[in-house]
Amino acid sequence: FEGHEDTVRGVVLFESDGRFGQCCLSAGLDAKVILWSTNPNVDPLIASCALGGQCRHLRAVPSQRVGAKSLPETEVRVLAGAFNEVVELAVRFESASDDAKPQLLILRSFTVDTSGTNREGLSGMDCFVRPEVWARLTCNAAYPESLLAEEGVTVAGGTVCGSMWVASAGRASIVGPAVTNIFPRDVVSVEILEGQQMVAVKRTGTLSLVSWDADFQLSQQWARQGLRMYVSTLRRREPRLLVSDGFDNAIRTLRV
Repeated sequence: FEGHEDTVRGVVLFESDGRFGQCCLSAGLDAKVILWSTNPNVDPLIASCALGGQCRHLRAVPSQRVGAKSLPETEVRVLAGAFNEVVELAVRFESASDDAKPQLLILRSFTVDTSGTNREGLSGMDCFVRPEVWARLTCNAAYPESLLAEEGVTVAGGTVCGSMWVASAGRASIVGPAVTNIFPRDVVSVEILEGQQMVAVKRTGTLSLVSWDADFQLSQQWARQGLRMYVSTLRRREPRLLVSDGFDNAIRTLRV
């Protein structure tokens, strides 16, 4: 299935045993998001939408509300970077019918104002949702109307030029390459730790810990060189245990 006209930079797979199990989401430098089917017996294209700029990252945000597993699986939220915008997408079933197809919707977006320091767009990002956001949902809702509109939701990430940024409810703050200038190259992967810290890996293999205060003022706590070049993803498996993989097909665990 050749649905993109340029390099694919983000892919989201869904739980194989759920209602979205035969769906996949992809996005790339053609500024297009495509929802497609992995079922070889049907037309692979389900839905698509255009973003406002090149996309270098997709991040699924599973519902964490208590009892979510017992609710009918009708929706998954995904965040996309579209040049300097963070876009909230919804992959949603509007009908309970067995032959219904999911829809791909754009719910909300905001711009990370980089004041001219970032001319090549956002790269890796992560999302942290405080427990109270899930707790105040109505009985049948798996998500709030918009994650990006909630004060208890923090989105943080990096840029192609090596900056770091953090935002909540559309209010963003950025720290430029001068603060993280050991290797000012694109940030490929980010994991938020406990809501006000993030660990980030740059394309050069530099690992950094960045924190922020209540006013979203960022500061780098430390940076470590020595990870192999071109780390592609960094994910948290325990509160302080991270797992990374790279283009050399090696897996590495890190404890911070």
